[in-house]
Amino acid sequence: SQISEAIARRERGENCADFLFVFDAQHNGAAIGFALLTGKNGANGLASHLEIRMFGVTRSQRQKGFGRSMLQSILDATPGHKVEASCLPASVVMARMLTNAG
Repeated sequence: SQISEAIARRERGENCADFLFVFDAQHNGAAIGFALLTGKNGANGLASHLEIRMFGVTRSQRQKGFGRSMLQSILDATPGHKVEASCLPASVVMARMLTNAG
C-alpha cells in the first residue's frame, strides 16, 4: 500500500516527500484516523504543493466531526502551502469537506 511504501522509505532513511499524519483521540490516545500527504514539484522543479493521497477516519469515529478537525489540523500545519486532493465519486463526504475548507 502507499502507506507501507512511505513508512519503508522513511525507515531506510531515504529522502522522500511523504508525510503521514496519525490522529489520536485526546481522551484515550486511540487512533481515530490518518492522512497521507505527498509533496509535489511544479514545472520549475521546486516544491509547489502538497497532495492528500489518502485520508481516513476509523469507522466507529465517523459522523463526529473528527474528519473536519483532522483536515483543519493539516491545513494549520502547512501554512503557505497549496494543498490539493481528488476524490472518487463514492467519497461524497470527503469532497464536501474539501469544498467547505476552500
